[in-house]
Amino acid sequence: MWFGSASLGTVLVLPRLRRGVDVLKAVGKNLTQSQGIRPSRRLALFPENGIPIPWRRPASRLIRKRSGMRSRREFLTATAAGAYALMAAPRLPAQTGPPLRVRGINHVMLSVSDVKRSVDFYQGLFGMPVISRQGSGTNLQIGAGPQFLGVSAAGSDPPRLDHLSLGVEDFDVERVSRILTQYGVTRVENAASTSGGGLRLSGGPMKMRVRMRGPDGGGAQEGTPELFVGDPNGFVIQLQDPRYCGGAGPLGNESMRTCPAARTALSGSPLCRQRQATRRSWWRRHA
Repeated sequence: MWFGSASLGTVLVLPRLRRGVDVLKAVGKNLTQSQGIRPSRRLALFPENGIPIPWRRPASRLIRKRSGMRSRREFLTATAAGAYALMAAPRLPAQTGPPLRVRGINHVMLSVSDVKRSVDFYQGLFGMPVISRQGSGTNLQIGAGPQFLGVSAAGSDPPRLDHLSLGVEDFDVERVSRILTQYGVTRVENAASTSGGGLRLSGGPMKMRVRMRGPDGGGAQEGTPELFVGDPNGFVIQLQDPRYCGGAGPLGNESMRTCPAARTALSGSPLCRQRQATRRSWWRRHA
């Protein structure tokens, strides 16, 4: 049907159009009588210039004539059917944005030859406190957190930037895994390696792994899920909740400042020992 999206508008405007045509007919008739113009000319008067203009056939009659319809009722029936078909047609869902929204970089993990030496370097230079620990690895808070710089042992591998983590809104391991599968990422069910990192965390390019980090690695009692994915070039990206700080809890967001057990572990850090020595020295001087 050639009416398209204008069908509904035509149905609504048609009665007013007919009334306007009747008014123009009356004006044209009065004009022909007052100026002595033959009625066969069928003129109408438009007020913007005051010049008689040849009267034209109403739009509804033109539509009926060109479409082959014989009556106004037939025209209105066809127009109503077109409008109903237009409204009943299925519509595509509106695009609401990307399937995974990233709030920012959550952390960067470095694999180093000497964890203690690296931690002392970053704490001494930037004053970065320990926010959490994962086994032999240490996570140093950046700013007000929860972002952090992770330092872990490289073992027999050369030092490297192990992986980058992004904070994802509404993070859920199963939901994120389904979305990644739709984009061609294959899930590897083997448990990810807790040492060495690199491709062993994700399984390789366009693959993903989920690691359950337990209490021995600073995670929750039931395990803290961590999702690692390899991009097309094999770079490893960890996807986590934006509140993730490498600590305990189901989301890994219980840091050493919020978890009593973690605060006990924090007391042995070099920065904490330095602060305790500073406080003792101040009390000696002011005693």
